[in-house]
Amino acid sequence: MKNIRNIGLVAHVDAGKTTTTEQMMYLSGNIRELGSVDKGSSKMDYNNIEKQRGITVFADQATLNWKNTIINIIDTPGHVDFSAELERALKALDGAILIISAVEGVQSHTETIWQLLRKYNIPTLLFINKLDRVGADLNRVYKEIQENLTGDFLPIHKVYKIEKDFDGFVDLINDKEYSWNSHSDFDIEDKMETEGKIKLIEKLADKDDFILEKYLEGEAIEKQQLVDSIKINIEECRLYPVLVGSSMNGIGISNLLDAVVDILPDNKGNDDKDFSAVIYKVKFDDSIGKLSYVRVLDGTIKVRDTIFNEFGEEEKITQIRKYNGEKYISIEKLISGEIGVLCGIKNGKIGDYLGVKKGGEEKEKFITSILISRVVPKNEEDLSNLLKAVEILNEEDPSLQMQWDSDKKQLSINIMGFVQMEVLKQLIKDRFNIEVELEKPKVNYVETIIEKSTGFCHFEPKKHYAEVEVEIEPNERGKGAEFISELSVDILPLQYQHTIEKAVYEGVKHGKLVGSNVTDIKIKLIAGKHHLEHTHGGDFRIAAIRAVQQALSKNKSILLEPLYRYKITVDKELAGKVMSDILRMSGNFEEPLILGDKICISGEVPISTAMYYQTELASATSGKAVVSMQFSRYDTCHNEEEVLANSENIVDKDDSLYNGVSLFREKKKMKKVVED
Repeated sequence: MKNIRNIGLVAHVDAGKTTTTEQMMYLSGNIRELGSVDKGSSKMDYNNIEKQRGITVFADQATLNWKNTIINIIDTPGHVDFSAELERALKALDGAILIISAVEGVQSHTETIWQLLRKYNIPTLLFINKLDRVGADLNRVYKEIQENLTGDFLPIHKVYKIEKDFDGFVDLINDKEYSWNSHSDFDIEDKMETEGKIKLIEKLADKDDFILEKYLEGEAIEKQQLVDSIKINIEECRLYPVLVGSSMNGIGISNLLDAVVDILPDNKGNDDKDFSAVIYKVKFDDSIGKLSYVRVLDGTIKVRDTIFNEFGEEEKITQIRKYNGEKYISIEKLISGEIGVLCGIKNGKIGDYLGVKKGGEEKEKFITSILISRVVPKNEEDLSNLLKAVEILNEEDPSLQMQWDSDKKQLSINIMGFVQMEVLKQLIKDRFNIEVELEKPKVNYVETIIEKSTGFCHFEPKKHYAEVEVEIEPNERGKGAEFISELSVDILPLQYQHTIEKAVYEGVKHGKLVGSNVTDIKIKLIAGKHHLEHTHGGDFRIAAIRAVQQALSKNKSILLEPLYRYKITVDKELAGKVMSDILRMSGNFEEPLILGDKICISGEVPISTAMYYQTELASATSGKAVVSMQFSRYDTCHNEEEVLANSENIVDKDDSLYNGVSLFREKKKMKKVVED
């Protein structure tokens, strides 16, 4: 059995994620000396932007060995503006370590990260960091985990006396080889440790019938039985072990590494199966070109191997790399379960599968950016080079959704927030030597439908043929776009159905209201035809997009807007002003929470009205207000008529592709027919 773990370190910004990664690398012998985030010497945050800002912007990987196990670590961004980079990295993981500061506790973005981990069913360890810092409160953090994340957390460390070197720090499952009887005295003198172990067993007994039976019968439970039970419950995402420590001082790091090896699930890849992999990150290298960061699902890939991309095209592997931060080594192969970088993939995007696509795997619906900003070069002569630069950035980060209006000569991108705007501005200057301005952003509205409709396209120019019919209907709010095929492969070969599946997601990029992305929609393939001689894969792409566009044109659409989830803490005398402001901005608030001489107000508010409120309130309160605002969800637009009347909200599209027109050949001439 291969001993491989692919884990991601995730956290709200400044919780100590990169420092934890650094300590794990140092303790395992991966690096000889510790770097520092504050001093800009961290091995993982090596980019100049990351060094200057002291935050992780790009998801990078490192490999270390611990207890004869290969641990591949992906250090992910912690700032909410780079949530898309974090989410893409989750495709490569067997498990995750969610780091929470013992001082700040569960913060707003911690909750968002937790929701992403649950969305992808990723087994998760929780690591409460900074326990030796002033203001640390372990019991408060446990309560916040209970209230905001999950009640299924399982403390496996007991800390009953926190001194400089963590005296009284006990690992409840790894400190000794022993067994105990749950109804008799433990062979350990310390009462707090005993109580901790009893609570651990009782929590496991709620999830595991074997442990429950042993507990009720008063029988001894062996350490390995305990570990096996924890491991099964983690893998099935029914329990989430909690460890504690101080990454800055290296306390608890060896226990954390032990837990990764001992209780996170084993890698499930199979070397004997045909090769398959998923691309979770793309980066461009000046010397070799495109780097495709992959997770190998099954099989083995070697240098000079030829594999198929999602379009059925052959791709030849020219080099394979394993990265440790900025540095890499060239290797000859990657086996199932490993992560690494393939060079030579020309036509592969983030989320694409290489080789054999595993059954049941679907395209993930990644986080949608909530704002749109125009990118303007300071020197007009740089425009053509800027277009090429943003095309590269757009392939590295598809959430940018680059839009180019050739008539107006305007370039726009989607963004998550103001920090990302600043980073992109600096990134374009550093990488491409182009100075730009990102204009004041506007809200990224999306559309959805409210009824059923069908769309049809017959595509038959000379020596081409494809026919597609789809049915669309509303999906649950927040579910995004989902594709379903009702066609047998006897009617339409699987390769063409895969092409249609990819194309329908392109087809919903433009709705009929403002031309923005259509979400919360089910697209069902109900009919299709091909020609043995004249059909090409690209024919079905065009036919599918046009069939979807026709179905949208026959449906009723509504506009959706993004909302902030906010939490504002102010002095009591300012509570009335804040609540009045929220109502003025068409927001809502829940029952205020009284915290001594302060009041905490929470709720949701449209981003369009509250985009600059955090700055405004900081100014009005001389910086005394504590404000947290981050994207929550999309919901029905509160001022649809006003938005539709503003031409600035119209999204340009390629009318030659995004239409509901069929193309028929008649007497060697092409005839356009609009389907009713």
